[in-house]
Amino acid sequence: MRFQCFILVFLLAACTVSKSPVITQLPETSSTEQDQFYFKSVKPLLDKRCVTCHSCYTAPCQLNLAHIEGVRRGATKNLLYDGTRITAADPTRLFVDAHTALDWMQKKDFFPVARTKTDEVSLMEALVTQRLAHQGPVKINSKNSHECPANTTELQGYQKKFPEAGMPYGFPPLNPDEVRIMNQWLAQGYPKLTALRQQKLSQPQKPAVLVRWEKLWNQPDLKHRLVARYIYEHLFLGHLQLPELPGEFYRIVRSHTAAPAPISIIATTWPFDDPGTDSFFYRLQKVEETITLKNHLIYPLNQATWDRWQSLFFEEPWTLEAKDWPSYENRVAANPFLAFQAIPAASRYRFLLDNALFFVSAFIKGPVCEGPIAVNVIDEHFYIFFLTPREDLAAQSPGFLERAAQDLTLPAEGRNNPLSSLYIKYKAAQLDFVQQRQKLFAESFPKGLELNDIWDGDGHNPQAVLSVFRHFDHASVSTGALGRTPKTIWVMDFPIFERMYYLLVAGFDVFGNVFHQSATRMYMDNLRVESEDLFLSFLPKKDRVRLRKHWYRGLAAQELMKYLNPYGGVPASSLIPYYTQDPKHEFVQYVLKERFNANVRGHSPKLHPKDQPLQQLLQKPGAHFAPLPDISFLLVQGAQDRLYSLIHHKEHLNVSFMFGEDGRLIPAEDRLEILPGVYGAFPNFFLKVREADLPTFVKDTLQLRASDPARLKAWIQRYGISRQQPDFWSYFDRIQGLTDQWKKRDTGILDLSKYELW
Repeated sequence: MRFQCFILVFLLAACTVSKSPVITQLPETSSTEQDQFYFKSVKPLLDKRCVTCHSCYTAPCQLNLAHIEGVRRGATKNLLYDGTRITAADPTRLFVDAHTALDWMQKKDFFPVARTKTDEVSLMEALVTQRLAHQGPVKINSKNSHECPANTTELQGYQKKFPEAGMPYGFPPLNPDEVRIMNQWLAQGYPKLTALRQQKLSQPQKPAVLVRWEKLWNQPDLKHRLVARYIYEHLFLGHLQLPELPGEFYRIVRSHTAAPAPISIIATTWPFDDPGTDSFFYRLQKVEETITLKNHLIYPLNQATWDRWQSLFFEEPWTLEAKDWPSYENRVAANPFLAFQAIPAASRYRFLLDNALFFVSAFIKGPVCEGPIAVNVIDEHFYIFFLTPREDLAAQSPGFLERAAQDLTLPAEGRNNPLSSLYIKYKAAQLDFVQQRQKLFAESFPKGLELNDIWDGDGHNPQAVLSVFRHFDHASVSTGALGRTPKTIWVMDFPIFERMYYLLVAGFDVFGNVFHQSATRMYMDNLRVESEDLFLSFLPKKDRVRLRKHWYRGLAAQELMKYLNPYGGVPASSLIPYYTQDPKHEFVQYVLKERFNANVRGHSPKLHPKDQPLQQLLQKPGAHFAPLPDISFLLVQGAQDRLYSLIHHKEHLNVSFMFGEDGRLIPAEDRLEILPGVYGAFPNFFLKVREADLPTFVKDTLQLRASDPARLKAWIQRYGISRQQPDFWSYFDRIQGLTDQWKKRDTGILDLSKYELW
């Protein structure tokens, strides 16, 4: 999963701050010629060389170069990911929390990176030129470097202190022609598009298909309004794709204005916040930012989606009438089981299952999925299956969900109030829910669960099984049961799935304080254990304790599990027959081969026939994998280039605690997964090997040892694509091209902010 870090404590380099004068005017110039130059020459350069680090929430110093408005906004010294703040930070969402460059600078503590005086070199010009002159290696990864010169005086000190820290940070410089393009653009005045071009971007022609969807969401009756509210809260992060508008993506927003007026976004912290007016409208806003892989969440808006929503939400009978509009009071709005109890639970669950990959990806690609302390709540590799809707207690047991709703409260209810955000309150409620559900499990499944209780994707949906890989401080998810049978497996039902979404996406505030963020991290422990226990319910009773003890090794972890997370699954043993000493593997094979058909099961990715020597790296675990990065992309060079993801699984005693992860690692049990294609947005390293040299590459890799740095250095020099190599960008372009071929419509620019300093 990529979970956005709420407690990120890294070395913060100090800098001498010179108070800059308040900027009251910018030397803005615009012309048709400048527009053409920007879109023809400058934007492609920014996309190829700058957006790889400077985009969305993860941009160093919050400098977002994925859109010209990000250049205009500039940068800030304020940390987005700060695990020490007692009070919430002021939100700084591009296009949402301020709308002009001057507003960002005067009200949000941003400073310009482009020229504010025609005779003065800008920060962008100076740092791009600096890298061309000083190409030495950097000592700090860009993710951990928070020193941001805000003016000429600070820039001079920064350049003297860190002469190698020009831009692109720690990578080969732009070539002289590219530097000329950048500086020519910045020398024209403060970047600005013409009014006509801005109008075309902010208010494009409204195709009939957009009008149709907006009309659906803005029906005046309460039933349509409630469904629209539910859909908005689940899709607000999505890049919505309409087949009638190929190559374009849209996001759903709440606007003060109805079409055809320009969109006026209602800026709230969370999607379930009170919009402050009864007269607001759901609108489709075109995504104009450069698409990056790390936050590209595609949701289809097509005729099949339209028909499915009609079936789920409007043709199904509602047991409760939507006559009372749910309150925006946080106690209700932050709890989807209270706010949307009028909508049938079975319909809500099927809505999640239809696009399970989208919603699980939102856990990973949303702002929560960043930083090791956030992501160490999950194991290195696991599968997710789902309980079939017809056996889901919340969907099928009348009154259960309504009675349990108060116990399904989540940390977002407490806002940023330290007392209301204390985790113990939510833990007590969660324990009560698990106990009540287990009683109902015993009544509903007196003989245990069977294979048919696993959702089969309705015979056509390959999202019935998902594979999650953790890559230290971020994660990735894909359809299918990828790799070897993992250490742990999850089975999610509706209460788990919906809570996880509201915990990690709708109800997570990346700008929140340490109380909110730590409570979010700790509550996620509960949902992981609930999912694991539901999986254990499908195994023989005698094997459950053994597996649980293996997943939670260590006295402290086992005591924690005993008192705070007692087994909460189905009490009875499983009805599935098992014949080996490895029922976990048997279960996976039963589901894939007997429960799923070929359409749902899909095809396991295979190594190219000429790349079979790589298979040797999969045969056994070992500490020789310890020096390897968490995720590397291997470029096999032959008549046709091939790209593989090398995923390093770091084994743990347990994942029960936020801190002290290094003390729970077991390098002797580390293993490597090799998958054709791209399974992560933040590669730590690129490797290259000629097809004929694969046997030697495998031999050299198996001889690596953490205690032998000389051997590792030789391995890197032979096979690695160092960020210091003059031809680094040519390799990056090849790998990005292969990524585009592999991902197709799902592609986006890779992020290099976590690339190793080798």
